[in-house]
Amino acid sequence: MSLLLFGPSAWLKGNRPTIPPWVVGVLPPGVPATASVPPSPKDIRFGLVARLRLAEVKATALELHHDRPDEDPADKLFRIVHDGTVDRFAFYWPFGAVRPAVDIEVGWLLHGLQHREVAGEHVGIFYEWDPEGRKAAHERPTTSGRAVFESLEQERRTTFYQSLVAWGATPIPWSNYEDLLEFLEVFAR
Repeated sequence: MSLLLFGPSAWLKGNRPTIPPWVVGVLPPGVPATASVPPSPKDIRFGLVARLRLAEVKATALELHHDRPDEDPADKLFRIVHDGTVDRFAFYWPFGAVRPAVDIEVGWLLHGLQHREVAGEHVGIFYEWDPEGRKAAHERPTTSGRAVFESLEQERRTTFYQSLVAWGATPIPWSNYEDLLEFLEVFAR
């Protein structure tokens, strides 16, 4: 089994998340990590992948693979999934990150879920939900008794995450990076 970790590459303007020391310790060489210049969500994803690999979890991110000539982003995604025998897909959704960067991945997984090429239990949406304030999304019941997954970050391109959940993806809230890493490790196995 192998996990492909999707997620944003940048923070919204003015967003200054608190990054724990262990994340800073596994960032790629040359990545800034100060209070005034936090690492990007992409760099944090790379750090999460590195920590998962240290725990002997096969994990990767799209950006860790070289582009090939005449290969568009969708072709690259298909190549990595098939060549790397990826069977688990996780979305890292921190509060205050730019979301449109994952449109291709969300669309591809929706197609895979609808055509039963990807099992819903193999897709996880790991969204930040800190009871003290940083809440990216949540699940809420409707009057019909059905649970709805929705973004709490208004006017963000997140509506298709609800569709992923409707087709079987699992939303998993996390409130700190230690929990996120543990949840990803369990999900990947």
